[in-house]
Amino acid sequence: MIKKERLLPITLSILSMVVLSCEETGSTDASEPFQNQNADTGGIQNANPGTSGNGIAAIEPMSGAGDSETGPVAAQGGSIVAPVTGGSPTTGGTMANAGIGIAGGSGIVAAEGGQSDSSGETSDAAVAPVQDASDNADAAIAECLGAHQFTVESVDVGQQSLCDYQGDVLLIVNIAANCGLTALPQGFPGLVQLQTSYSGEGFKVLGVWSNQFANQMGSPTRQSQVISDFGVNFPLFAETNVNPPNEHPLFTWLKAEAGGGNVGWNFEKFLVARDGSFIKRYLSQSTPDQIVADIEAAL
Repeated sequence: MIKKERLLPITLSILSMVVLSCEETGSTDASEPFQNQNADTGGIQNANPGTSGNGIAAIEPMSGAGDSETGPVAAQGGSIVAPVTGGSPTTGGTMANAGIGIAGGSGIVAAEGGQSDSSGETSDAAVAPVQDASDNADAAIAECLGAHQFTVESVDVGQQSLCDYQGDVLLIVNIAANCGLTALPQGFPGLVQLQTSYSGEGFKVLGVWSNQFANQMGSPTRQSQVISDFGVNFPLFAETNVNPPNEHPLFTWLKAEAGGGNVGWNFEKFLVARDGSFIKRYLSQSTPDQIVADIEAAL
């Protein structure tokens, strides 16, 4: 009879040999694929015979796996390195992670090499290619239409593209410092009032100095005084011809959109939509209360 003291080491030795044998026979190798899995297992391919799919790398595209709702299912620990087909047209293929079963088509996996975690969310590898920066710049320029296509000389920053105001409703006005309307509601007080009331909603007055009406633009000193006296709080642009000769293309376009005819006097106003399209023209005598309804509608 073998004593218990000698039996325990022998038993431990036998168990160690069994564990080592299991580890050797349980290693995976994707070189011997098996097929014809039943419908419940999702038709996994490229698994090593006699294993449970641990560490399987699905090197070939999987097709026909899963049903139309869940799409293809990858085995435990597997990584998809080729496009997945056979998934739902709306949810795409779904992958299992760490032995978690997938049901109900949870998560969206991008085709063509995208990977996912157990939540089904796509990783950075599944993000669509980024367009070239120059392509994006060209697209942005192409969107500068209507009044936004023009460049006017600002008194502060030099040549300025009106595309910088894309997304704002604009009231473009030819201004003067020595006009009879300068201090009236049709002039600076009314324009400052509109700018103050609606600037927070995406509205801007653009004041364009012009000296074509009785030379009333005023000297730089007079202009500075008017700006200070009325608290002018909107962008100002350098002296510009709003009528022939040498009229600025912006005003050629504005007048054409309004139906033609030269600007009649100082403080004529043109309302422009957020996308640069023309809305309405207002004669010099128009006051803010005659414009505000159109501004609010455009906003």
